[in-house]
Amino acid sequence: MKHRRPTGGLLALNGGLLAALLIAVAWPSGDARGQGVGTSRPRGQYTILSGRVQGGAGNAAYVLDSVNAELIAVRWNRTSGRLEGLGYRSILEDARGVAAGAGVGGGR
Repeated sequence: MKHRRPTGGLLALNGGLLAALLIAVAWPSGDARGQGVGTSRPRGQYTILSGRVQGGAGNAAYVLDSVNAELIAVRWNRTSGRLEGLGYRSILEDARGVAAGAGVGGGR
């Protein structure tokens, strides 16, 4: 007696899975295109530098997002065991302020 393998069903199943995969890759969800509805923030490219905190004791890590032109400063709080944010700067807003003669601005 010869056993017949169910190749037709497996081929159809594999074809369906392949089609679903192609659709999922070609049609990204809203989260894959940006950070929410109506935003188109590009993926950042980050550089991290360490340095002293101006006007304070201790050091900080400065994270520069060169694609979105943003800079944040963070430090590790040993007491709480958490990373705490020290500040944010928009490099584009700072550059616009300098170009307009208003000095450096744009911090939060």
